[in-house]
Amino acid sequence: LLYCRSLRLDSNQFQDPVMELLGSVLSGKDCRIQKISLAENQISNKGAKALARSLLVNRSLTSLDLRSNSIGPQGAKALADALKINRTLTFLSLQSNAIRDNGARSVAEALAANRTLSVLHLQKNTIGPVGAQQMADTLKQNRSLKELRFSSNSIGDGGAEALAKALKPAEQFHQ
Repeated sequence: LLYCRSLRLDSNQFQDPVMELLGSVLSGKDCRIQKISLAENQISNKGAKALARSLLVNRSLTSLDLRSNSIGPQGAKALADALKINRTLTFLSLQSNAIRDNGARSVAEALAANRTLSVLHLQKNTIGPVGAQQMADTLKQNRSLKELRFSSNSIGDGGAEALAKALKPAEQFHQ
């Protein structure tokens, strides 16, 4: 397992104790795993915290797909805190995890420090205008993120306007 480069473990009814085990594998200094998909399991904030601890020390993982689990705002915060330190992850999917505005705020704070993540999926997370505004504020500074998926949330007109302004190129001034 240590030298396997890619693991697809979707739809296996994994719960948090399995994430403790996987986290310990990912924390091993000989770990060479680059991509893991854990979509459509039963991972909660506890499992996300176990994975987050491994991201603090792991130097090989570039892609983590946690789509359609139940990590919630606390799980998102744990992963976000790890992203402030981690320098290898380039793809993260938290789609359909009910992270809400608090989770979006944590991820936004992480993006202010992280310069490696280039793809972030946050669709279907019940994120409202407040979370969208916080993400927008960060996007004005972060230059590494190339793809942000924010569809099927509840950002409304205010959230959409904030994101649009953040993504608009700086005005060019001519003499």
